[in-house]
Amino acid sequence: MAAALRTTAPTTSVPAFVPHLDEILPLPWADFHEMHDPTQDSAGMEITGRLEIEGRCAYIDFLASYETHLEEPKRLVLSLPRGRIQYDPRSNELWVHRRGREVDGPIASGQRISIGGSYGRLRSRPCGNEVIVFTDGIWGCRRWPSMSHPLCEIEEYARLHRVQRDEAQRRFDLFPVLLLALDELREIEDERAAGWGFDHGLKFAAWLWLKGADPPSETAQALADEHDDLEIRIGAVFGYSELLEAQASFADGQDMYLPSDVNDEKSESFELADAVTQSWIDLRENELVVSVDPDRVPRRVATALSAGEYGSYPDIASVPSSLPNDELLATIQRVVEHRLDVPLRVTRGLKVP
Repeated sequence: MAAALRTTAPTTSVPAFVPHLDEILPLPWADFHEMHDPTQDSAGMEITGRLEIEGRCAYIDFLASYETHLEEPKRLVLSLPRGRIQYDPRSNELWVHRRGREVDGPIASGQRISIGGSYGRLRSRPCGNEVIVFTDGIWGCRRWPSMSHPLCEIEEYARLHRVQRDEAQRRFDLFPVLLLALDELREIEDERAAGWGFDHGLKFAAWLWLKGADPPSETAQALADEHDDLEIRIGAVFGYSELLEAQASFADGQDMYLPSDVNDEKSESFELADAVTQSWIDLRENELVVSVDPDRVPRRVATALSAGEYGSYPDIASVPSSLPNDELLATIQRVVEHRLDVPLRVTRGLKVP
């Protein structure tokens, strides 16, 4: 996901948009913790996710509830335009007033939405200290293709996974049942559970992955046999608990220092935590994933890494003046792998305070 950066709240030099009296519904104007006075129509990158309204906080979530094999948190707090949003607290629905006297709604909590948004370093204290995304445009989903509105979740699932809508609906109806079954299986096979999730291709299945080559317990197998779309797989190398221990040991790079001189591997001038965005466990790949912002790594440190024991160049003089980010991330991965005993993948991510 990419979005234009904004490090300060929008200015209020342009008067807020005021709907025509005929357009106002008999509902209160939205009064969430995070709101701003709009200065223009939708700005920034288009972001698609799920609207979630929890008390006086509105969020956009990117992770579907059924994607259990991923643990990367993807949530932003919505800063909505003041004077353009009406809110029905009884149904948790929004009504959006647009320029041109158009009113769009209802847009319900839990519904797929798209926004034109921008975000940077600002976080919302009353809304879980999540990063704030400013948006002057929010569009609810449609069951048919539209230039401005996203497809609703079932239609988008059918399109993405190339199945008929009836099959997509069947799977959505099964998700809650299968998620409960997966939770039970994880309790039964707690010591061996390595990963769990869903396959969404033509062959649909919920799955639990166990460490080692031994078959599952009789209790676990009997529970799995009760569901046609549930499988137990064996052969994982590491258990989930071991990956959690490695993640805790890594501590997002705290007390892990990168060299600033090729001849001084123990230099403590740069802590990796200053460049780590987050870490999470990929349950499908059975590995720890670390997100790093390469722009936070000082040039001298990047040079030393590239020419050091785990780098790609024999000496400082051979390191190019412009080092590709992918190459730097690969070198950081080799450094971290040397200190952890589990599979690791380093990816690029934006660092926010």
